[in-house]
Amino acid sequence: MSIRLVTTADLQPLVGIYLDDYQLRDQVEIINEESPQVQATIDIIISPDGIQVPIDWFNLTPPFSFSRSIEFTKENLISLVFYYSGLHEDALNLSRDSELGRQIELFISGSATRQSVAEVFDQPLRCHNMAVLGLYADAQVVDTLESSFKKALEHAESDEQYAYSLLHYSIFLQDIGELEAAADLIDEAIQEKLLPEASRIALKSEWVRSILLLENHKLDDIDSIKDMMLDIRNFYSKSGATVLEAQILAEMSRVALRNNHFSEALTYLKKAEELYQAEQLPEMMANTNISMAMLLYQWAKQGAPQWYQEAIKSYQKALAVFKKEVAPDIFAEIHHQLGVIYAEMPAEQQKRAIWVAVSASSFKEALGYYTEQSFPYEYAKVCQNYGTALLNYPVSLRSDNIEKAIELFEKALSIRTKDLPEERALTLLNYLEACWEANNINSTMESVRIDHMRKAANEVIALSKKSDFVDSAENHLSELEKLSSQIAN
Repeated sequence: MSIRLVTTADLQPLVGIYLDDYQLRDQVEIINEESPQVQATIDIIISPDGIQVPIDWFNLTPPFSFSRSIEFTKENLISLVFYYSGLHEDALNLSRDSELGRQIELFISGSATRQSVAEVFDQPLRCHNMAVLGLYADAQVVDTLESSFKKALEHAESDEQYAYSLLHYSIFLQDIGELEAAADLIDEAIQEKLLPEASRIALKSEWVRSILLLENHKLDDIDSIKDMMLDIRNFYSKSGATVLEAQILAEMSRVALRNNHFSEALTYLKKAEELYQAEQLPEMMANTNISMAMLLYQWAKQGAPQWYQEAIKSYQKALAVFKKEVAPDIFAEIHHQLGVIYAEMPAEQQKRAIWVAVSASSFKEALGYYTEQSFPYEYAKVCQNYGTALLNYPVSLRSDNIEKAIELFEKALSIRTKDLPEERALTLLNYLEACWEANNINSTMESVRIDHMRKAANEVIALSKKSDFVDSAENHLSELEKLSSQIAN
């Protein structure tokens, strides 16, 4: 993490001596206080009147706020450098029993409470720190958090502090599904408050995130949203905020994908991958690989089958990071998706047998984690997709798989009850397709199966509001009536 000490020319020699005493000269940059360029750094401002730590708009540190004016002493200055360098114990030992020391202890203890925050801070930072403590560390109930953030906004000492509390309040609102409220509050602040560029950009970024999470949002003003995202990206690129630039690139990719601009979306994700790689953030890079794989798979299904293989490669990159013993949930979900892709990927008949085997292996890996007892919803989804994959296997390989597919659909149906009408209807239709392919041992079994199929089709009609589902079910009933007539004759 880059740390800058911003001070006057008169104080720079003294600051240098303090750093030399603790061999920290190479750990920080000392710059003149006159208009330092906005950078993704921790700035510590030093003057004869005291030390200030400005609001961190680049998410480099936890969102607590130190007191606005800290006494300028060697111990306080070096304690802050230690703290922001990640040397928390050194910071605490040097500042112990001081006002700054109590704040540092609160921030690093992991056991901060509303009471301890109230004892250390005066208004208005007490309100802000209580609110973010409740959001990120104390797991307060929704009503308490709502009240805490409203108090923080009410008691904010400046427009910038208001914006900082609002930024985290909007994250809280997003978490509880109040996306429109979050977007409206941010938009109001941007329009009415006098804010520095970094805070305005941070709020715009959160506004975009809220808007994109709205499922019913049509992005009617797509051009202005894209322009805003480009401004955000350019600011973060200019400021050296690599991670934030990568994150907005991911959002830009989602917007492009909504309009089926696959090439544009892929370009953004590749750039985000490069940025995460440069910052040596393998997990974030692997998450980008997953997003890339999903994009490529969607592109392949739109009539560009060459991207199936690239989607597999992207998932395999992610698996190199999300190993089974490290992240079993992500590992299982990747294999679930690989099972689907391997089953759908077009190939020569000779190679299809290989892909079928790999597909089945991936589905089994997924079911090894998504058990019926621990993850019933996910278990049903994998069973549904595994059964569908078995139906898509080549004719020469299907004969032994039809009954297995039926069994998987029945397992999914045991989880997908009438409380999940559309999901149950989908699985019932897949079950019907499989039943038509099944080999019946005798006429009695055939009669029983026809009866089950008829019940399944009628249930789809009763459950689903999707016209294509209902039409399909009615077609099944029509064919079943023809078959029943043939058997009767």
